[in-house]
Amino acid sequence: MTVAWTWEALGRYLGGIAACLALAFFGFVAGDRVPLLGMFDLGIHELGHLLAMPLPRLLTVLAGSALQVAVPLGLTAYFWARRDPVAAAVTLAWAGTSAKDVSVYVADAPYQALPLLYPNATHDWAWLLGPQGFDAMAAAGTIARVIAVAGGLAVAAAVGVLTSRLIDAQRVAAQAAELERWFGPAPERPPRPVRRARTHHPTPGA
Repeated sequence: MTVAWTWEALGRYLGGIAACLALAFFGFVAGDRVPLLGMFDLGIHELGHLLAMPLPRLLTVLAGSALQVAVPLGLTAYFWARRDPVAAAVTLAWAGTSAKDVSVYVADAPYQALPLLYPNATHDWAWLLGPQGFDAMAAAGTIARVIAVAGGLAVAAAVGVLTSRLIDAQRVAAQAAELERWFGPAPERPPRPVRRARTHHPTPGA
């Protein structure tokens, strides 16, 4: 039982680490959107605008980038609450790459060189940092760097959590194997007896 659990845990944790590193490679090394996942991010971004339509224009424009990062963070919280560290770490790394994607959009605000989804579309961050928004275009580079660093830290935290959990799992497995070597396999608990349900027998003549 111990050996089977160890190999299963090893494969799952290593797979999670590989997924986090792959996300980090596309987002932070290749400087590109993650294949397929990047299109999903774009869909969430546009959904954020759509859901915020009844709100003031400032919030509607900001909602796209906000929801793009909030969705994977929400999934991270969900999986962590369910005690699934591998899924939580992968979704946290996803949030990190999504934040990196947002940082590229922010950095482009002064130049508006990125191709948008459709012609004549509003560049969210050019609007947000322009005079009609926060009037802080000069801070675009700083804001972009802060968001990118936060995304990188999220990916690093995801890999760190999985690596730490993997080391702990291997340490526990090694201790169990050592105890088994000295004292033999732990006796299996006998199955608990199944209680038979009581049945009501009517009294004769009742």
